[in-house]
Parts: sequence; structure tokens; C-alpha cells
Amino acid sequence: MVGPELVPPPLLRSITGNRHTSFVASPNSSAKIPQYSTLTTPTAQPLPNANQTDGAANVTVKPGFTGTVREDEALAALVKTVLGDTWAHVQLCDIKVEDKSGEGGSATYRITAKRAVPETVALHGRSEDVVADPLSEPRTEAAAQLFATNKLGPRRLAQGGDWFIEPWVGSGRPTFHTEEKFWELGQPVAKIHMLPTDWYDEWREKLCEAMPALREVP
Repeated sequence: MVGPELVPPPLLRSITGNRHTSFVASPNSSAKIPQYSTLTTPTAQPLPNANQTDGAANVTVKPGFTGTVREDEALAALVKTVLGDTWAHVQLCDIKVEDKSGEGGSATYRITAKRAVPETVALHGRSEDVVADPLSEPRTEAAAQLFATNKLGPRRLAQGGDWFIEPWVGSGRPTFHTEEKFWELGQPVAKIHMLPTDWYDEWREKLCEAMPALREVP
């Protein structure tokens, strides 16, 4: 369990230097997701040194650049800190960080530590452009929770002002060259189409409040 004494950087941009901003978590957020979105202005935060095993914090990661520690070490320290007990025994030097980002402007890191639980996680950093819309990220979070509850997507393990962590799951880019493969794909797609849609009612109303013209859309 993540204790109240853990204070990771409120914004991932304090590590990466990428453009990020804070967003207000959805009021329907699961209480089981550790929240680290109290601060909206990035400040220098201490993170554990990769050469230490006792969790002592003496390396400072400053806003906008990585300072004296490599970016991958700082990202590893963030994940180790917020995932708490299940990653507490892992040394930072044994954590592998891979940048798996696409071309959308946000960032995705594949972070692995042997004998950790889960062993591999995805750290998603949201770009400033993405989170500028106050309804976009909370709405996406609500959808993600619906999928996770119905075992159709990964559950969030922790989240902050512009980042969230999920288990790394999936098989990449499958190919569908046979009828059996299409049947395999059709099963989860069918379950998705059976999900309730009433979760979206409050977001439809909020969107209409922000853009009244949407009320005229059939």
C-alpha cells in the first residue's frame, strides 16, 4: 500500500522536460487508485539515488530537465516509489526503462523489474496539449475504469497530475490471416459492445454545458 509519506513529482514534466500540465481527477475515480495530483505547479522533488537501496532521497530532479540523474533513473524512481511494497525490494539500477512512445505527443514508457509485482508496467505521460481540455482526461479515466472493471483493459495502479501507471499487457500487433484469429478478436469486441453506456450520461451533459450547440445533435 502506498503510504502518505510518499511524495512523487506532481508532474512528469519535472523529470522529462516534455510539455505537461495538471488535470483534475474525475469525481468518480476509484478510491483504490493512489492519487498524486495535489500540486499543479512543478517544484523540485527529491528522488532516491540509483546507487542506494535504503530509499534515502538525495537526488533532486528539477522542473524542465533531469539535473544530475539520467531521465531513465528518475522515471524508474517514480515508479518504484508510487507502487510501494510490491516494488520496494527492487534496486533502481535493476529497473529497465524503454521509451515506447508513438507520434501523438504524449509519452509511454515500458518499465520492467524482475520479481516485482507486476513485473512490467506502462508509465503514460500526457502532453500539455492533451490535458488542456478539462473534460478529456477525466472522461478517458472513467472509460478506462469501466473497461478494467469488466476485465477488458488494464486497471490503473497509480496516477498523478499528468501521468498514470498500468500493468503492461497485450501482445503488440497481432496478425489476422485466418478465420480463427478473427473469431478470437470478435470475442472481446462483442463484450465491449455489451458494456453499459449510462456511464457516459454525465460526460454528455458536461460537454453540452461547455458547448451548448451539442444539444442540437441527434
